[in-house]
Amino acid sequence: MFDNNRKTVLIAASVTAILIFIGNFLTNGGNAIVAGLSALLSVPFFLIGTRTLRRYRASLAERAELLPTDAPNVVWDVYMNDVRVATITDDRLAAFQSQVADDWRNMVTQALNVLRVPLRMFDQFAVVIPAIAFWLILACALLAPDTLVQTLAAVRHASSQELHKGVALAMYTLFTIGVLTFIINWIFTGYTYGLRNVYRDELEYVLRRYLKIAATGRLTISRLSHDAVYIYEPDLFGWLRANMLARRTPRTGKA
Repeated sequence: MFDNNRKTVLIAASVTAILIFIGNFLTNGGNAIVAGLSALLSVPFFLIGTRTLRRYRASLAERAELLPTDAPNVVWDVYMNDVRVATITDDRLAAFQSQVADDWRNMVTQALNVLRVPLRMFDQFAVVIPAIAFWLILACALLAPDTLVQTLAAVRHASSQELHKGVALAMYTLFTIGVLTFIINWIFTGYTYGLRNVYRDELEYVLRRYLKIAATGRLTISRLSHDAVYIYEPDLFGWLRANMLARRTPRTGKA
């Protein structure tokens, strides 16, 4: 998006920082220092992310221009549900990735998908937090009834300011417990609340259509080289991991 225009990148970084400042200022009780720090920290992250994305897109363009006789233009094996169904050259694979990345509809779909995740999490919170509160009160009533009676008496005689602080503390505690519950659920069950990689799904659709694969399921791309199997990860994070592995391999060889 911001390949060669540095002014556009700086303007976009500034707009992002301003939006983050406004959002933090409105949600943290008007603390300008915290909002300002978060806005300042967003600028280098935005610039680093933009530079990384530019390098990734440049690598795709370079690979897409490879000739069939070029050594880097390797051949990948395509598997559908762990069954080898086709092969594809690296230049065609990179060209399809660029095609998917250039489609603005995929960007809009991915943004909408990411925005729906907090809504799904909020729906879960609406069920989980009251349930946690109920079981905490029930456990307190069974294990420490005197403490529960004292707490209810203190609430009845508390001032409005004390009630406000108590409710805020209780909500913060329940929210923290709810977040931890979601994290544990995500780690052990793999539930992502509907988050998906739209670009990867679209690339798989394009590849199935190009390779005339009628079956549906889990599509993987890999190749065998020097008695090692390399799994192809068609996204930005996969490209970063591949670069790190490429840098680590010469060092290992020298050692």
